[in-house]
Amino acid sequence: MSLSASFPLQAKEFGEHPERARQRLVVTQGKKLNVRSKPSVKGTLIYQLRPGDIIYVDSIHFITSGGYEWLPVTDKWGQRLPREAFVTNFSRFRIEDNPLYDPPSDDQKKIEDAVESSQLIAKWILLLLSIAFAAFFLYKYFSTEGKEKLLGYRVNGMRRTFFFNPQPYTAIIFVTLFLAGAVAAAVVSLITLGAVVYGLLWLVKILCYILVWVGIIMCVGCAIAIFSGDWKFIIGVILGGVIWYYDDKIEAFAEASADTGLKFFNEFNILNYSLDITLQYWKPVLTCIAAPIALFLALAVIWLLIAGILILLEKIVTGRYNIKHPCPHCHQPSEPARYLSKSDEGYLEIPNDIKLRPGMYGLFHITHPVTLEKMPTMIMNGRDKLARACANCGNRIQADEGTEVHLAMVGSPQAGKSTLTYRIIAELFSRAGEQRVSFTDVKGTIKDRQLIDKVKAIAEKNMIEDANLPSKTALNDLASTQLIIRRNHTPVPYRLFINDVGGELFDIENQRQSQNATRFFHDIDSILFLIDPLTTDFSDCEPSPEYAEWVSKCASYGVAKLKMKDLQDTVDNQIKLHGNSPKRINLNIVLPKIDMDYLPADIDINSQEDLRRYLIDEMGLGSFMHWAGQFRSVSIFAVGAMASGNKSNIAPLIDAVIIGQLGIRL
Repeated sequence: MSLSASFPLQAKEFGEHPERARQRLVVTQGKKLNVRSKPSVKGTLIYQLRPGDIIYVDSIHFITSGGYEWLPVTDKWGQRLPREAFVTNFSRFRIEDNPLYDPPSDDQKKIEDAVESSQLIAKWILLLLSIAFAAFFLYKYFSTEGKEKLLGYRVNGMRRTFFFNPQPYTAIIFVTLFLAGAVAAAVVSLITLGAVVYGLLWLVKILCYILVWVGIIMCVGCAIAIFSGDWKFIIGVILGGVIWYYDDKIEAFAEASADTGLKFFNEFNILNYSLDITLQYWKPVLTCIAAPIALFLALAVIWLLIAGILILLEKIVTGRYNIKHPCPHCHQPSEPARYLSKSDEGYLEIPNDIKLRPGMYGLFHITHPVTLEKMPTMIMNGRDKLARACANCGNRIQADEGTEVHLAMVGSPQAGKSTLTYRIIAELFSRAGEQRVSFTDVKGTIKDRQLIDKVKAIAEKNMIEDANLPSKTALNDLASTQLIIRRNHTPVPYRLFINDVGGELFDIENQRQSQNATRFFHDIDSILFLIDPLTTDFSDCEPSPEYAEWVSKCASYGVAKLKMKDLQDTVDNQIKLHGNSPKRINLNIVLPKIDMDYLPADIDINSQEDLRRYLIDEMGLGSFMHWAGQFRSVSIFAVGAMASGNKSNIAPLIDAVIIGQLGIRL
């Protein structure tokens, strides 16, 4: 007696064909019995059976996994349960022979085997058709712009890293839809084939019945005609009589045709099979779609995190080594600069205003779309080696980045600023060597080549000859002289800016003109303030009679003399105008041209006290020295840039300013 009768309100039976199952499982105890998708407590809970529920199965075997015992049920349970499921706690049900089991006869078994074989053939046809349709759809989709559809389209010539484009995501969705469409097309094709065969055989059935009725009518009609005396219709009577005589067999053939068509349709109509597969595998299919999309999104997030870390690391490095990116031409911040790539047609900028930074177009390099140059995205891997244009003034920059130190020359016209600049650079070349000291932002002009040649000649001979004299600095020459001085044990070099502009720009009457030329006051660390007796107007000072007499004798050497008060006011205004503070700047007062013997013999040119006393007592610069007290430090030097060897007294200035104040280790 079945337990389903014992539990009439609860019992449910699972199994499409109970008569075909050899055994059945009857739930005997407990409130609920779990059915899971796999033999694990983590398997998805599919259903819960109750006492009295019956499961019809073909075979039974047990699995022990993770300390639990499982019973795989491999028969199809109907619409609510999948083809294969796992029942836990098999001790809670009873295994018994199925009383409804009706073993198939040999003929029936042969029919079932034939049906199963034909269905297997149909499934293989479905698979092959699905592959064919899928190949066709995918070919049509990727045959045009296939790479772009998979990796992403270029925007103004630049292609982002593929997972930052929408195309890979849409490609996954489209491919999935195409595959589903291919299966659907294959199913429709098979259904159409079954329907066509079924329809044709039904048409045969209809035609057979029409043939029977035509034969009967023809036999009767022709017989009537013969009775009327027209024997020519005897053939019609014979044919019609034959059809009438065999009408049962013709009708049987018609029915057999219809049955064959129905059988063919049933065997090849795999709609139910397709729906069953869909219901069983829709979750894995969705997983196959979602997994790569989730992976791409995760890669994009990780990529952006790494890019952010690299940008932060570069900010830390630039802050640690005082890298500020000032333009050598306009002294405005040059970053983000317009980076250039060299081609046969010249230098080409990265299109679409893309910043050369770690981001969606690359972490460590970005490939230029025209030159195909891999352009580094950070200072740490060589971005500063690239040619670039300032974002503010548009002038070309070609300089290594490094720890920036800024030295400015201040003085009246022809005070010897350029000459002193050449002698300082030559001393740097002599001490550190050409391997460690090099010019940067050299544009290859005649002036640049002459500067390099002259400085090297001065360094070699340790003196300035007439052939190596610098030309007077033009008013429109606003660029700094820049040097890269490489350190011994640190990859980040020093980037020394020596700002030397025309002395006329320090005239108090040229404030508007000098505003753009003296932007370097925003960054300067040290000033060399040249007080040349020949080009400085001391009318607003109180020099000693002896010094005034010497100046008057040499008055013919001066060209455009500037008053000390005007020079002071100009420096004050420029520091304030460009947002700097005297408390951050080292002031170095330089007495140039000592080879002209205007200093008394009893003055020790390396004594700060002697030089200070000379400035106040002899030159009458007491108010100037009081003004100088606002700076971070005040040092006094006496040099002769035109003198040879140690007579130039350049070494103490290098030691105190370049090494001491600016911190450059030579």
